[in-house]
Amino acid sequence: MYSAETLALLRASEKAGDAAAAAIYPSSFASVSYSRQDAAGEPYLLHTNGKPNKIILFLHSWSADLNQVKGFPEIVNIENSCIIAPNFGGYNNTAAALGSQDSTDRIARVVSEVRYKSGLTRVYLVGASGGGMASLLLLGRYPDIVHRASIWVPIYDLASLYAATSNQNLKTDMMTVLGSAPADPDDARYLARSPRSCLQNFNGRATVFINTGTNDLEVPKINGENARIAMLEAAPDADVRLIEWPMGHEFKALEAVKQLVLE
Repeated sequence: MYSAETLALLRASEKAGDAAAAAIYPSSFASVSYSRQDAAGEPYLLHTNGKPNKIILFLHSWSADLNQVKGFPEIVNIENSCIIAPNFGGYNNTAAALGSQDSTDRIARVVSEVRYKSGLTRVYLVGASGGGMASLLLLGRYPDIVHRASIWVPIYDLASLYAATSNQNLKTDMMTVLGSAPADPDDARYLARSPRSCLQNFNGRATVFINTGTNDLEVPKINGENARIAMLEAAPDADVRLIEWPMGHEFKALEAVKQLVLE
């Protein structure tokens, strides 16, 4: 866990470093439209605007893949940014995807490559639904990667979601991957792929916005509430904010952009 003083110094240093990196951003790593890249076998999309001084990491939702980012012009148009969207297994109906350690490792691999090639440090994370689950897993499994995060209607615990969700497709995908419904609330198969298993490692490195829908029947808001509780238990002084929206299972891209860049 970081002290407030250490975190302030670290963020100031990274901001200065990213400003310097923006001035010499390599033209060979620029792309004005989404281009497909590869990080040691993990595909991702890259898009750059202006002189990038930050990395925007977009994590796709449960039944999507890396191409989903193309549907959000609000993300595409973030000024002075290097936008990346890894695939991390694609749809969550395979064992390689659904919350696996490998899926998170693949995200981290892309971030590592982009940091190396761009010279940039700060990672601004955005993900919704299944992408929100992937975001929480990243914060728990790689707690030093993210600078700031906007997470929407996230999944915290797969076993409890199985019992509560109104979306039968989510249940079907879980059973396809894990073989059967959870045997109990702590079923090890479900727990190992859930943020509930790793958020005790969150260290407060990132400023986090967790957005829930008061009328969300697909991923009830208690998922976001429990994620915040777990993160603050792990890092009591962390800046983790819970925002409730009068909505169902939705992602408000413009509001996410505001949370990411209006520091």
